[in-house]
Amino acid sequence: MKKVNLLLILPCLFVASIMFNSCSKDDTVNPDKPAITINSPAEGSSYTSGENVVLSLSISATQGIKHILIKYTPAGGSSNTVFDTITSGLPLSLNFVRTFKAGPVGNESYTITVTDNTSVAETKTVNIKSATGFTDEKLGTIYHIQGSLPGAYDLVGDRSRAVIDPDADKDMKNYDDVGFFSGGWAAANETKFVKVLGFNYATGTKNDAVVAYEAGSPSASVVAPIANEIFIAKLRGNAQYAIIKIISKDILNNDCNCLNTGKLYFSYKRTL
Repeated sequence: MKKVNLLLILPCLFVASIMFNSCSKDDTVNPDKPAITINSPAEGSSYTSGENVVLSLSISATQGIKHILIKYTPAGGSSNTVFDTITSGLPLSLNFVRTFKAGPVGNESYTITVTDNTSVAETKTVNIKSATGFTDEKLGTIYHIQGSLPGAYDLVGDRSRAVIDPDADKDMKNYDDVGFFSGGWAAANETKFVKVLGFNYATGTKNDAVVAYEAGSPSASVVAPIANEIFIAKLRGNAQYAIIKIISKDILNNDCNCLNTGKLYFSYKRTL
């Protein structure tokens, strides 16, 4: 019996093994995932509640785009679908632009899921902030105009104004005569005021303020304000607004150490 030459057999066994393994494997190769580029909004950017948010996407998929799903989660709310479509023709790439509205004050997000023709999906999320559109709260005072302390206030410059200051800077100027302090004021410039009922001073947005102002009857003066009343001011004829909340009216306050006593104390927030 002849001896078998192992040096001749081994290469054959190696080739056979490769052929067997290649035939036993799944010939399907997983394609690349779809690519999603979020052009806008920028991650973490801030919008005024109710303001337009333009969601702009660049999408591509080597196997063709089959399904686009967009879900929106508002501040303190549940996720809900705002866009859901099966594409026709399975495009390899497309640009997507859609305008939404910023929701309640807080953090919100858009989650985009793109599925290709082989059912491979990719998901991306962009987070933004919905804000009131106002500055931080500030405090102001107006004293009796006939006393020795400032009887006017500048809502743009955030400071009290004295008699010698220009009227152009006096958005709120006490108009009382000698004696009793009513706390009422009139604008010495183009600022106008509307008293609003039920306005949420803590979370009301710029858009809320504009709607409430336009629904009222703007006036250059306010008569005898009382604690907790809220006024919306349109400042100096421009598209800037302030929300004013009366904290207290002390008709006997004598910080001035003078005969004409009285002090109006208020807080306010101005649109950015």
